[in-house]
Amino acid sequence: MWDYGHCDPKRCSGKKMERLGLIQTLKIGQHWSGIILSPGQKLFLSPADAPILKKTGVAVIECSWAKIDEIRLESIKGSYWRTLPYLVAANPVNYGRPWNLNCAEALSACLYITGNQTSAHKLLQNFSWGEAFFQINSEILNIYTTCSNSSDIEAAQNAWLLSLSDEYIENKKSSIVLPYDEDSCQE
Repeated sequence: MWDYGHCDPKRCSGKKMERLGLIQTLKIGQHWSGIILSPGQKLFLSPADAPILKKTGVAVIECSWAKIDEIRLESIKGSYWRTLPYLVAANPVNYGRPWNLNCAEALSACLYITGNQTSAHKLLQNFSWGEAFFQINSEILNIYTTCSNSSDIEAAQNAWLLSLSDEYIENKKSSIVLPYDEDSCQE
């Protein structure tokens, strides 16, 4: 993990994983030969990345979502940059916000998508909200595990987002409209 020091150490999932010995801090500028999870990359993480993960691991960037634009990604060196597809945060800071995962959620999602579901669950057992992450995202995570590559992940994400949009529109149309009776409003 590259730690930019933006987060409150008491609430930071990256710092907690470091305290538990689950992750190590890398120096800014230090080269990483494994997968680097970062928002806005061209390639989505997919099951095809499992051999890279197994051989060289995964790293995350620990920073505040409010300050993500201040991060100079060019100072991080590596070959396997990946972004995670649509998932919803379950952590207390960003609960319910799509794409705003913390480090623990991102690492767990990486493990899950690449076929390491047991390890993904084990990692998030260290957090009180960990099981909620899987409850919220179980259906889409399982869809992502059936994909072959980055393009399939992107297509699955887009289909999922379209279904959410259609569901929202359908729910809006079927909203209950209470009848208005002018006589009942008079005294």
